[in-house]
Amino acid sequence: MINISLDVSGGDLPFEERIFGALKALRENKDLLVTLVGDEHLISPYLSKSEYNRSILDRIKIVDSKITIEMDEQPTKILTEKKNSSLGLATELVKKGECDGIVSAGNSGAQMAAALFQFGRISSIERPGIAIPVPTIYKSIVLIDGGANVEVKPKNLYDFAIMGSIFSKVACNIKEPKIALINNGTEEEKGNKLTKEAYVLLKNNLSNFIGYIEGREMMAGKADVVVCDGFTGNIILKTIEGVGLSILEFLKNDFKKTPFKMLGAYLLKDTFLTLKKKMDYKEYGGAPLLGVKGISIISHGSSDSFAIKNAILLAYKMASEDIINKISLSVKHELK
Repeated sequence: MINISLDVSGGDLPFEERIFGALKALRENKDLLVTLVGDEHLISPYLSKSEYNRSILDRIKIVDSKITIEMDEQPTKILTEKKNSSLGLATELVKKGECDGIVSAGNSGAQMAAALFQFGRISSIERPGIAIPVPTIYKSIVLIDGGANVEVKPKNLYDFAIMGSIFSKVACNIKEPKIALINNGTEEEKGNKLTKEAYVLLKNNLSNFIGYIEGREMMAGKADVVVCDGFTGNIILKTIEGVGLSILEFLKNDFKKTPFKMLGAYLLKDTFLTLKKKMDYKEYGGAPLLGVKGISIISHGSSDSFAIKNAILLAYKMASEDIINKISLSVKHELK
């Protein structure tokens, strides 16, 4: 059995959403245990009213914590006066070996700080990175780093490539992920000092490295793992999100203009629903911080029960695939 700790208190939506997500995950996976970390006086009454059967409720444990790291608080507070917050205790359970991974939709900066401090880094990994599963029309790809590191070295980008490739195999079921380095052009002579040096490192050491990739090629699924620094990665993600929302808003407004357009929208309803499902970040539920000696899934603050369910199942899959050990073994060899 694999046990995942869930930070019930962290997130923008009511705590019931996160508990409901845990219950959904337990219903889907009979080999899963979930430890709910949060205010027991709120959690217990909700569970007692639950319509889920006893076989599911028996796989839940509660760890009481009435302290919450708020979204706008300094992340370092989790290392000082808020060690016993729901997020802090949920992380500590993994460190102690009582749980196999943590999921939180709370303060992402605090979650990264807790993971770094309590788990520590995998040997030879200087900078952990956030691996973001990015859904595209054709398939899901992995973008790493999604925002953990503003400034990096070529060796960090190499580590991101290794970790992103292993995560792609586990999360996206891709046997031989193609790795690309984000750049302002595909020619070898283009790029800045960082990308040029990283290019040589990846080319000489990774057989599945396909070279540079431009931003416009990313969503076409040319590569399975897209590598960049966290500053660039975060901008890419926010741009994709903004463009997607703008297109949806345009279509909604345009379809209302005439009866014929409304009819067209109705006829294309199934197509739009399929597209929405393919492009929905909630299908994965969260993004792991890779490079630390523990599984920590960072979920969006507005994650609903569906997203939380998938984040828990992702943590389960990573634990069952022993991804931490696989990363540790993969980054030890000498670089050319």
